[in-house]
Amino acid sequence: MLFSEDEFTLLKNTIVEAGKHILSYLDKKHLQIDFKSAVDLVTEADKFSEDFLCTRLIKHFPEDSILAEEGFSYTGTKGRWILDPLDGTTSFAHGFPFFAISLAYERDNKVQVGMVYNPM
Repeated sequence: MLFSEDEFTLLKNTIVEAGKHILSYLDKKHLQIDFKSAVDLVTEADKFSEDFLCTRLIKHFPEDSILAEEGFSYTGTKGRWILDPLDGTTSFAHGFPFFAISLAYERDNKVQVGMVYNPM
């Protein structure tokens, strides 16, 4: 088995906790929004979620690499986590409930596990 039941539960709980943090940014009157390009937004919620999730992944899966949308990168020797910490940033930034956290695990060039969590 690729992940133990405890590891899978840890992943699920981690992504749910990140979702709670993301939701707390919806209540902010002045959400910090930056532009990665002319039409590509990044918010402080994206950055926080990425940092939170990457820190947890490194702690519990230190042999794995991480590739994250907002630029975080970590090199390991086993598999690779691919992360979009706030998938649907434009919707989120405008207060629309169409966003999620997307996480996948790749090993030997094959995606083994994928998780998508909509905190709404």
